[in-house]
Amino acid sequence: MHLTRQLVVLAISGVACVAWIGLFRSLAARLGLLDHPGGRKRHDVAVPVVGGLAMFLGMLPVLFAGGHGALVNLGLAMLLVVVVGAADDKVSVSARTRLLLEGMAALILVAGGASLRHLGNLVGLGALGTS
Repeated sequence: MHLTRQLVVLAISGVACVAWIGLFRSLAARLGLLDHPGGRKRHDVAVPVVGGLAMFLGMLPVLFAGGHGALVNLGLAMLLVVVVGAADDKVSVSARTRLLLEGMAALILVAGGASLRHLGNLVGLGALGTS
């Protein structure tokens, strides 16, 4: 993809994320997607938990503009993680179930040919390889 097109798609994606966050923040209370203070939650007021869904929807232009088949698997894996996260925010999904479903998302990525070659420069000593 040409650099100019990449920048346009990135800009559209960023604007879409901001727009989706604005929309979902206004709907969060009606949808029951609020995180209430208490326990390990240190905030003072109820906070909308819609950022992941908004970011997922905002990333769709990037996925569609990529024109690469492996992006289908990325989109499916992202969708699964977003659904699990939203369900957990709404009804508290068990850690075991979340791990199982998010592991399935990783398997979807691997089935699409995704691989992890390094973990980046986590400790300041250069890229940490995985093989």
